[in-house]
Amino acid sequence: MPATCAVAYKEWAAVEAALAQGRFVLTLRKGGIHEKKGEFTVEHRAFWLFPTLLHQRETDLIPDVLPLLEESKRHPPPEGQVPIRCFATVTEAAYIDALEAAHALEGLHPFTRAAVEMRFNYKKPGLWAIVQRLHALPQPVVIEDHRTYAGCRSWVPLVEALPTAGAKPVLDDNAFEQKRAEVAKRLPPR
Repeated sequence: MPATCAVAYKEWAAVEAALAQGRFVLTLRKGGIHEKKGEFTVEHRAFWLFPTLLHQRETDLIPDVLPLLEESKRHPPPEGQVPIRCFATVTEAAYIDALEAAHALEGLHPFTRAAVEMRFNYKKPGLWAIVQRLHALPQPVVIEDHRTYAGCRSWVPLVEALPTAGAKPVLDDNAFEQKRAEVAKRLPPR
């Protein structure tokens, strides 16, 4: 893990909370409308999770994650502040170009079947399956929201790098490896 990092990855606050609790190691990503070249790519292999309330929808999340969605709505951060809690490293990233392959990952990520289909079919068929190893800070680092963080984009260059010191793995090595291996088993061969 690097000593500091100046890039963040926008994720719904409810999904960030589920990842931070170790419920999942997998997310599925299509990207925002302001992506470089109009398409999401896994530009970074290490980043902070940047929790956002933008576009969170109850119908897109599985029932087990809905309490986290409600919590994020009941207790949003103070206006103009973003709590940064987790540092992530990508252990695997695979582009999935068949809807059946995306459905094979059901139960390993926080999204409903309908949400997966919507993401998969947005603009052109396909989406990214991203396995992340999370490390949580003992206390969130609260940063000021900045105009450059706004918009529907996945990657956010932070105004200043944040130190990773004190971040501890959310899952121990064995628990992470079990979840990672289950994802790998269901991903299409490359």
